[in-house]
Amino acid sequence: MEGKILIIEDEKDMCESIKSWLDEKGFVCSFAYDGGEALSSIEKEKPDIIILDLMIPGIDGFEVCHRIKHDERFKEIPIIILTVLGETINRVAGFKAGADDYLTKPFDPDELILRIEANLKTRRVSLELKKELDELKEHERIKVEFLGNVGQELLVPIKTIADGISQLGNKNFLSKQKEELEKLSSSLISKLNTFIDVTKANSGKLWIRIDEFPISNVISIVSARIKPDAEKKKLSFDISYPSITMKTEESHLIKILQELLLNAVKFTEKGGIRLEVSEDKENDTVIFNIIDTGHGFGEDEREIFEKEIYVEEKMGLMLVKRLVGILRGNIRLEALPNETKITVILPRKIDAPARRKEDRI
Repeated sequence: MEGKILIIEDEKDMCESIKSWLDEKGFVCSFAYDGGEALSSIEKEKPDIIILDLMIPGIDGFEVCHRIKHDERFKEIPIIILTVLGETINRVAGFKAGADDYLTKPFDPDELILRIEANLKTRRVSLELKKELDELKEHERIKVEFLGNVGQELLVPIKTIADGISQLGNKNFLSKQKEELEKLSSSLISKLNTFIDVTKANSGKLWIRIDEFPISNVISIVSARIKPDAEKKKLSFDISYPSITMKTEESHLIKILQELLLNAVKFTEKGGIRLEVSEDKENDTVIFNIIDTGHGFGEDEREIFEKEIYVEEKMGLMLVKRLVGILRGNIRLEALPNETKITVILPRKIDAPARRKEDRI
């Protein structure tokens, strides 16, 4: 077992003896010979464990222990008190100051080493559990925030539709607003379906069916969905792709491309969008590049792909990240001169979906 040990002891001969025993076990030792030096050394050395004598010059061992254990930066570092003070009153005072272990001089070197190893193991387990707990808390916070914002995202189209229904008796309204209501209804259904898919991905219940299909099938479906929206904004929409087949979940691939292209159309005011598909034969992957002349990536988009957060009105991009992971792929953002690009790299063939931890919300 390896680790950095800070020995706080004013007797240099004792320091060297302890060091010789610990060197044999692969530990790295540093020293502090009084209380003031000890407190400054902790910040510099950042030890994994501390061996502390109580009878040291300047600030005594009890106070040093107390200060360390009340410092948020260092309170997790185990402290083993090693002292000639063996009375019960001193042991109690040592543990009250925050010590993790207490050993009296004279002592058996083997016992000291065993106590060091035990405390280090306990610390590592404690840090691992704390990390897992923090991750669980963060995931729970994301879910709560996500669910809370979904209602806000869906409220606007629902309210607009409700207002439209209240005006059904107005013939002028019917002639002018029918198309808008249909558009909002379609948007609402799409958002609800995306929300359902994100929820399923989160719970591990987003089922996958693997089939082999020509990439041209996907391109045809995606083009039919995106082209009308691009034309409405007078944007060019160009696609290039090789004549290849893929063996994966076709509907997930379609969803990935549609969401990314719809996002590109939404934030592009002039110019156009390109979908460039290529094959990497060496790695047996297919590369999808979505390039647009829009305003670039905002912090929201970057945080979705680079961090684990929910951003209001970005459910589609959240789902894209999950689906790419489920299909064992990767996604990255890139800023180009006067253009922005999202690259999705997927295996050309998979036998089963991924179950990686990072592919869960």
